[in-house]
Amino acid sequence: MKTDRFSIAHDSPADQRALVIEEQMTDEERFSLLVSVIGENPVIPLTRDERIPEGTPMSLDYTPGVPRLGVPALLVSDASLGVINPGFPEGDTATALPASIALGSSFNPQLARSSGRMIALEAHSSP
Repeated sequence: MKTDRFSIAHDSPADQRALVIEEQMTDEERFSLLVSVIGENPVIPLTRDERIPEGTPMSLDYTPGVPRLGVPALLVSDASLGVINPGFPEGDTATALPASIALGSSFNPQLARSSGRMIALEAHSSP
């Protein structure tokens, strides 16, 4: 597929696709990707940030996307110790993990992969 400066084949390497998209961004759009916000939290008195759409899980940070360029919003979690559900609601089944240094000191790549998969599944299923 022939491409120009502002279009690129979907099967092109990710870094090339990212560069083409980034070149089209305004500074305001670039800066908006540097900040993630977290919403309501029953433990820490925060209210939902107006940039977070209703229905977005609050155990994750939210970074708005750039819809005009097809950049999706990002949901991220600092979950190396497990996914937390703020306020520990009844029925919370999040798994608490040992410190990352303990996982690393096991020198067990399979254990690290299993831990990462478990965190991904819990983050995906968080309310």
